[in-house]
Amino acid sequence: MRNNVEIIHSLKLNEEETTFIKGFLANYYLSNKYSRNTKKVFFTTVSEKIKICKSNNINSTYIILNKTVYKQLQANCNLQKSNTYLVNLDGANISNSKSVKSISIKDQLFFDDANILEIIKQNKFVYVSSKIEEIEKFHNFAKQNNFLINNNNLILLKENNDFEIFIAEVFGKQDSLRRNRNVEKILNQDLKFISRKRNDIEAIILSVNSESSKRLLPALKFNLLLNLKIFNMPNHYDSWNNTSSPADLNFSKGLEFPILVNKINFGDKEFSSLSSNQKVVYSLGFDMLGVVNDQNYFGFLGQYYLKNNKINLKPISLSFFEEKILQSF
Repeated sequence: MRNNVEIIHSLKLNEEETTFIKGFLANYYLSNKYSRNTKKVFFTTVSEKIKICKSNNINSTYIILNKTVYKQLQANCNLQKSNTYLVNLDGANISNSKSVKSISIKDQLFFDDANILEIIKQNKFVYVSSKIEEIEKFHNFAKQNNFLINNNNLILLKENNDFEIFIAEVFGKQDSLRRNRNVEKILNQDLKFISRKRNDIEAIILSVNSESSKRLLPALKFNLLLNLKIFNMPNHYDSWNNTSSPADLNFSKGLEFPILVNKINFGDKEFSSLSSNQKVVYSLGFDMLGVVNDQNYFGFLGQYYLKNNKINLKPISLSFFEEKILQSF
């Protein structure tokens, strides 16, 4: 740490902010254990900060938690002289200020990966997500880059779906079966039925959690859809989960945060019990100590880089083959 760090927050921290702070402090204590660092971390509520912000300490690094706190500080304080970061855990980046660098996990775009771009440009894919905001984000990305896509192939997955039937519906196999039964009724005899996948679909992009990924790929095999390209978006494989197995994702590839695919012992016994989403928030907190000192930092969530005062993430690439995980950093 080159400077003291001041974390500015609202009076009442929510669960995500608490998890972020735990990750930040874990790195702080771990780093201090092996160094002579004398820099400190301070926690200040936004109301306390507004009272004293006129005497701004230019040697401090500020980490602002959430957009509400940021807007209050922006209206009452001069942040021009400080090294300031906005960490917005609730939603999209909002800061266009030249003096404030911002990061939001929920605002990250990973669609510029070469493998995904190849799939999108061919426009023979379905995009499946369990979050409507992820579908909207993908649709906006395609529109901004003038990619022609079939909006009917952007599909929302519900956690209570019967995954085998869901896949059969998406790929038109249920329609084929219904047509076969109708013809049988007309002819009054049984017909041999051989299901075929849709000819207009060659790939599937999955933006779902690890539990859904484990269920979706077997559902594809159940429906004999074995020749599809399968690309997984980040937060789809959590190796800390005892029920996770590379075999579940055989013959798929994708992007993932390093900490989810690699079980690293960094001294926090409670980390393994967190959900995969909580692990990502915790890891962002852990990484922020590195990011404030080096904006091209490589950490638990991958490579960080600064563009237009927004901090972006590049996870690692990985593929699953014969129950092994191949990683590319």
